Amino acid sequence: MTEAADWAGRMGRDWAGQVAALERQLEGVGNIGLSALAAKLGERVIDLGCGSGPTLASIAEAVGATGRATGVDISAELVAMARARIAGLTQAEVIEADAGTYVFESGYDALFSRFGCMFFDNPAAALGNLRAALRPGGRALLVVWSDPKANPWAAVPAKVADDILGPSAQPPVPGAPGPFAWAEEARFRNILKDAGFSEITAEEQAVELAVGVSGDGSPVQRATAVMSKVGPLARRIREAEETSWDLRIQKSALFTALGAALTPYAREGWVRMPGRIWLIRATA
Repeated sequence: MTEAADWAGRMGRDWAGQVAALERQLEGVGNIGLSALAAKLGERVIDLGCGSGPTLASIAEAVGATGRATGVDISAELVAMARARIAGLTQAEVIEADAGTYVFESGYDALFSRFGCMFFDNPAAALGNLRAALRPGGRALLVVWSDPKANPWAAVPAKVADDILGPSAQPPVPGAPGPFAWAEEARFRNILKDAGFSEITAEEQAVELAVGVSGDGSPVQRATAVMSKVGPLARRIREAEETSWDLRIQKSALFTALGAALTPYAREGWVRMPGRIWLIRATA
């Protein structure tokens, strides 16, 4: 199954099921990206992989009634959430489509993405399609994850899964579609160059993520609840569901080991984990 098909199916549904926790976790990163985008009144902006719409709503408010904020996402569940969020904002719309092949109107001023550009099977072609929607001189602001080792929110549960379940039958391939497909600067520079972008710049930045659902339980228990549903541990659990006869015991071991690994990050009521992102700018 391709990443796009997974997002259109189970992954999109799983994300929608944890949307409140994930929006809180990524809010600060989204704000960094939106500040760098600096959308202006009257501008037309595409929000690639808009998800449930938090960044789309912010862009719509920034461009005002004379502008246009177009969100695009492949998950029907997330599109429905985004449409509900922007109800009443006449300058905003959400398209349910594969942004890599969808035929957009031309003349947009900017392309924005918070973690939405790393999942294309043919990223240069997909970004070329999106560049064609921008006016000459239009800008792109893309937020992507940097080195996996600098992102323990993913590295820690992945290691726990390997320790308990053994190596994955489908180990990650460097550069393959996924959250860290754009982790290497040379690779995303080549993708954007091949897509027709110029004036490409990239800046790494440290971030902090508050991981976990709201409600009862310890910070570690609440973080485990999210990580067991979305992310690398959730992927391994889905794999095990298809092959394991003793998953109940394995889950108990997984959650015990994950709890121990997350405990050092627990403070101020949350599991607070460092991360590292790239802020990428380019010109159409």
